[in-house]
Amino acid sequence: MARTVLACFLAGILLSASGRADTLTRRNNAEVNGHVSYKDDNFVIQARYASGPKTTTFHRAEVRTVEINARDFNPGEPPTDISIFEERSAATRDASHPETQRKNDKGSSNTPTQAKQSGPAGHTVLNFDESNPSTTDVIWFRNKTKLTGRLVRIEDGQLTIESGRDSKKFNLGDVATVLVAPD
Repeated sequence: MARTVLACFLAGILLSASGRADTLTRRNNAEVNGHVSYKDDNFVIQARYASGPKTTTFHRAEVRTVEINARDFNPGEPPTDISIFEERSAATRDASHPETQRKNDKGSSNTPTQAKQSGPAGHTVLNFDESNPSTTDVIWFRNKTKLTGRLVRIEDGQLTIESGRDSKKFNLGDVATVLVAPD
């Protein structure tokens, strides 16, 4: 009995000294605990379940956040994977356009309509430029500071981010959370 307790204690020390765990939250709010790595726009998470280990890959567009923490086990069975990126046809409407407003006031239809733009649009969150926060990742550090840029890699206890033309590496122990921009 004493040997079993000692073996579990030593295994826990070795795991905490050599490894770390993360919680990956997908855009559909599903969370997976395990060891996360990131390379070439793909997150790979090695997760432990009651039925055994499972490795899953998610494209960056499917991931909302990565939290660096001590959780590496998932209770229950692995969920069946349902992608939030199924093929769908999408229609949009411009609520600020008078033509769309008139159609909605008449109660013509519940289906969204697409309005024509009368001129070039100004800066919106749909314009993809360097100053757009929807295309920039945010890294929050444990010392309450943050850095914005583009996540390039999570590997071997290091996080690499590009900010402008500079590439910087950080120890994952200093990172609390990464907010992942969709693309």
